[in-house]
Parts: sequence; C-alpha cells; structure tokens
Amino acid sequence: MDPHFEYLTGTVKIPASAPPAWQKEGLGEFYRAPNDDAWGAAVCRVLYHESIHFWQLFSSAYVGNLVADDWRRLQHFRATGEVRPLSPEACQYEITAPGLPFSPRELLECWARFWDVHTRGPAAIIRDEAYPAAEVKQLEIVDPYTGSRSYTDEAYDYLMGGGPGSSFYEQPYRWLLDQTNGHSAFVAITFPTLVHSAFGSPNPVGVFCEAFDRAWHSGLLRRAIDSRFGDINLDWLNQWTAIIGEAHLPVIRKHHLPDFTSGLDVIVRGSLGSHPIYKEYVDQWRVLRGHLALNQQQFAAGPVPADATALYGYAIADMPTRDPWVVFGLPGQPDYRYLLGQTFRPVRVQFDDYVLDGRRPATRRLQEMTTGKDGDETYSSVLDDLTPLVQRFRRAEYAVGKGLPADAFE
Repeated sequence: MDPHFEYLTGTVKIPASAPPAWQKEGLGEFYRAPNDDAWGAAVCRVLYHESIHFWQLFSSAYVGNLVADDWRRLQHFRATGEVRPLSPEACQYEITAPGLPFSPRELLECWARFWDVHTRGPAAIIRDEAYPAAEVKQLEIVDPYTGSRSYTDEAYDYLMGGGPGSSFYEQPYRWLLDQTNGHSAFVAITFPTLVHSAFGSPNPVGVFCEAFDRAWHSGLLRRAIDSRFGDINLDWLNQWTAIIGEAHLPVIRKHHLPDFTSGLDVIVRGSLGSHPIYKEYVDQWRVLRGHLALNQQQFAAGPVPADATALYGYAIADMPTRDPWVVFGLPGQPDYRYLLGQTFRPVRVQFDDYVLDGRRPATRRLQEMTTGKDGDETYSSVLDDLTPLVQRFRRAEYAVGKGLPADAFE
C-alpha cells in the first residue's frame, strides 16, 4: 500500500506500523511534536504530508470543487452504475496550461512538500533517506545562546530544488528559485502566503505565478524581506498581510475574482453539503475560531512586545484576528499545526496494523442525542459504509479509463 489520501472519505493510508502509543492515545501528541524520537522516522513525514492535503480541502475552493465534482460522480455511480466523465475543470488538474510553467497538481503537491520538508527538517530528511550530506556544506545553524537549531537555506533548497529523490513535487519551487536567481529567503517567505491565497481562486497556477511576479518586482516587499527578522516563523507572520495586499489582491481584482474562497465555503454552498462527514467538519471552523479568540485574549490588553521570542507569541495570537485563514496558510507554525491537529484531524488514518478514526464534533453528537439517537462518537460506522462504495467507484473509474466496462474489476 502506497502513501495515499482519499479525498472522498478523508482517509490517510500509511504503509507502516503505527507507533504503539498512538494506538492507545491517538494522534494528539503527534501534531504537537511530529518529530519526537518515540514515533520513529518511518511515518512522521508521510502522515504530516497527507494531513496537509486534508487541510487543503478545507482551505481551498479549488480543491473543494475538485472533491465536490468527484462526490457528484460517486453519487451518480451509486444510483446508476455509470461512471460520468470528469468536469472540464477537473480535467485541467494535471495539465500544464499554455503559457504556464506547471500544472495545478504540481503546485498542490509542492505546497504539501514545502511544509513536510520544513516540519521534518532537511537535516533529518537527509539522515532518514541516507542522502549524501556532504553535498550540503552546512545543514543547520545552532544559536549560541539558546542552543536551538535551524536549517540553512542551502539545506532546504537542496531538497526542494532538485536534490536526491526530487520529483515533479518540487518543480514549482525550482521554478521560483530560477525566477529569483536563487533568492532563497524571498521564495521561502512569499511561497506559503501566495500559494494558499491562489488556491482560493479557480485558477491557482495563473494567479500564483502572476502574484509571485508582482511580489518579486515590488520594491516594498523586497526591502521588507531584505530586512527580515531571520526567524522564518516570525517572518511568515510579519510579511503575511503585506504579501497579500501587495501581490495577491491586485491580481485577483484585475481578473474580477473574489478575494478568497475557502473549501469550507464550497462545502456549505454545494454538493459536499450532503457528504455525511464533511458537512459535520463545518462545525469545527467555529471550534477553531473559539480557540483563536481565547489565545488572543492573553495579549489583548498589553503592548506589543519588543523581545523577539515574546513578539512571536504575540504575532501567533494576533494574526488570526486579522485573517483567521493564516492558520491553514501557515500549518508549519507549531501552534497552528497543533490546533489544526486537534480540530481538523483526518477522518481516518489507516496504518498497516491499526486504524485510527476521528471523533465527531460534540455539537453533532448532542443534536442526535436530543432526538433519541445514540450519537456515534467516531466516524467508524459512516466510513464502514462509505469506504466500500468509494473503492468500487475507483475500480470502475480505472476500468472505464482502460476502455473496459465499469464492472470489469468487480
């Protein structure tokens, strides 16, 4: 079984055994400390990468609409046994449009790869994958005062720019480095904001490339990034609003598009509103906003801190009051990663030897209990019904794609 995320069920499949602690305690601590030695090296990066894909569904209208198209096709298949063709928009997902440097799929995968490399860390990946570390002169920088370690631009670009094991996942990042003559810091700081924002539009690659060009030619952003803090987590937060205002919004408004549309908007307004699981995840947005409001209260009455460490804590709590989507846009921030891991955990994580199913929102369980139902705590029973149907649909899709009858592999 290859690593995989099935969008129609919210299931992450990982070809490895689950750490014993997760079988008893769930995944809460993984999202707090994904690189804990107790988990081993086999599953951490894969689980985090696939979790990013799950979060992309809720933050991106483009991804949400792809899944909604599949959901409509699945419902038609269930009713008729016929596999409808993909929508014209879905057909473009893996195609590089004329005049553009890569496909939406490449950009989406690069978005996830960006965060899994950042979170696992280049030094750990080079060690885990037995890459020739000698090709990178300096893997990490050690702070002489705190002893904390951070990766170097060289190490990060080595993995994202074409090192061993590189694939089409890194192609958009390589393109960005080429466009900027290797300005690693500029690319690293602007990429997550621009890619998150672009996937809130119906043309993510076009919007992303045009916005990045505006960013690169913006004297304001160039000066701001040249005078950055040097702490990537703080720089992302500090530049978020300026990057959107200076580079993304002008492109969006030039093309008469909404500023940003999320995947949650797609679920609420469209066919995914009938999905037995995703319609309930809409409740988690309110839960997430509640957590953010509580975090912000501790800084509400005080001045903006001058100390860099305290300033980071302030920025983490303050930025979501300006744009709550920053939490999905910067899931590599430890606080945001942990919060997403608690409120938007994948529906099911299937290991070789164990399955972990997510808990349903308490609001939904209470609603059912008031009507005399038991109020299932997890999605296990829903998934037990939905998963075989999705598997049949995928087999039928494959058969039709090979020119065979839909039931050829039944």
